[in-house]
Amino acid sequence: MGKSTWAEDLALELAKDGPVHYIATFKPVDAEDALVIARHKKARAGRNFAVTEKHQGLEAVVIPPGAVVMLEDLPNLLANEVFDDGDVSSILPGLKFLKALAEHFIIVTNEVGSDGTVYDALTGNYVEALSFLNRQAACLSDVVVEVVCGFPQMIKGDGP
Repeated sequence: MGKSTWAEDLALELAKDGPVHYIATFKPVDAEDALVIARHKKARAGRNFAVTEKHQGLEAVVIPPGAVVMLEDLPNLLANEVFDDGDVSSILPGLKFLKALAEHFIIVTNEVGSDGTVYDALTGNYVEALSFLNRQAACLSDVVVEVVCGFPQMIKGDGP
């Protein structure tokens, strides 16, 4: 089980019988991406997800107060802002906005920067920005879980 599947299962458990407000950030750019999205939609079908496809500008997302919200995922959101002439500085306020509305807010992200690779300037800047956002998201969070080889590892807080 990967981190997204683990997060989806947790979100559904927290929502009990209510919907999970699922914010999908993956922006397709070619036919292969469209196939990935179709596969994701099929995997979510019949599971109580209210999906909003939002590639930029989280503060425009409409969710009811007290909802269970899942953001899938922070690296895609950052890439959309960086590579589509977006506003990277809007991401952290957008996360804070969603957290303030949600009863439970789950952010799926990737661990970066520990592979020892020296990247070109553009990729290095992206990795640094994602690392910053990951740290800020962890500070906003009551619980931080890293899923390693399908096993959740508690990093912060009392886990689910």
